[in-house]
Amino acid sequence: MPIVFGCPKCNMKMQLPDNSVGKTFACPACKVPFTVPASAAPVTPSSPVVNIPAPVVNKPAAVPPPQPAPIAAAPKAAKSDSSPVASKPSSPVIGPINCPACTAQLLPGAISCMDCGYLLQAESTLAEGDGVSPAICTNPVCGSANPPGERNCQRCGQVLPFAAGHLINNRYRIEKQLAIGGFGAVYLATDVKEANRPVAIKDMICEDPGEFDIRLNFFRREADILKSLNSVSIVPKVYDLIEQGERAYLVLEFIKGKDLMKILESNGHTPFPIESVIEWGRSICDVLQHMHSQVPPLVHRDLKPENVMLLEDKKSIKMIDFGTARDLGKNQKDRHAAKTKVYTEG
Repeated sequence: MPIVFGCPKCNMKMQLPDNSVGKTFACPACKVPFTVPASAAPVTPSSPVVNIPAPVVNKPAAVPPPQPAPIAAAPKAAKSDSSPVASKPSSPVIGPINCPACTAQLLPGAISCMDCGYLLQAESTLAEGDGVSPAICTNPVCGSANPPGERNCQRCGQVLPFAAGHLINNRYRIEKQLAIGGFGAVYLATDVKEANRPVAIKDMICEDPGEFDIRLNFFRREADILKSLNSVSIVPKVYDLIEQGERAYLVLEFIKGKDLMKILESNGHTPFPIESVIEWGRSICDVLQHMHSQVPPLVHRDLKPENVMLLEDKKSIKMIDFGTARDLGKNQKDRHAAKTKVYTEG
């Protein structure tokens, strides 16, 4: 539950995230850093945060009823009205009126948005306009918006997707997230060094250091398999494999279309025309034949409607997701050895 705390320096009340106790913030009004004590009071969304009134400024004595005065006196009165003391607002206007992440109206003095949890940055940071959007947590029970550049959600700790505008390897600019699963996320990106060519980037997600090498091996294997299938028209081309410390990215040809399962579900599970299915089946068999004829043979292990994309012409298809494919082994002993079974439940 969010908490309310008054700045020890200027006594301005602020709304802070629920995990703020013991953390240090800078007051948005006086810029003085402070640490939130355990005694900070919680607040519910129905209890708006109200700023402590600003100190009353001593005002000059009441002006007597207007008397006829020379015209020359007018500039003097105007100067008095426009003095710094008279024009200074009673309380500072800090940050935007609406949340930059979800556009919800912000409470006075808020440091985070009550709706999405976005932690507000300094006013100068918000006004930079560098084109990078907040990173929204994909945890269904969280959904918090996080400042650009954060890799883990500040509320629940889950790995965050890249925000639009993020640049990978100083070349690939993230446009939007297309999909996310337990092993990785897929983004639409722009190759700024190749005539702004659209690409798909698979981001390997691995929070367990002990599994990093295993998942990286799958990434490398997928890249090798796609390269071996480069001559097959319905297989997306692989452009790049990037390994950066504990991160890995596979840059692929971007496929404009929708997978067969989504199309089937959106049409009330109406069957596809049999003529189309026969043509798609022939194209898929060409890919499988090419894989099975490799030395050693390759098996896809996850062929399903979700991994077949129908292009915008409504006729052509592309096979995607070769991340679970593997070779059967070079000799009879390897082929009969126990191997991991891969399937899609249901």
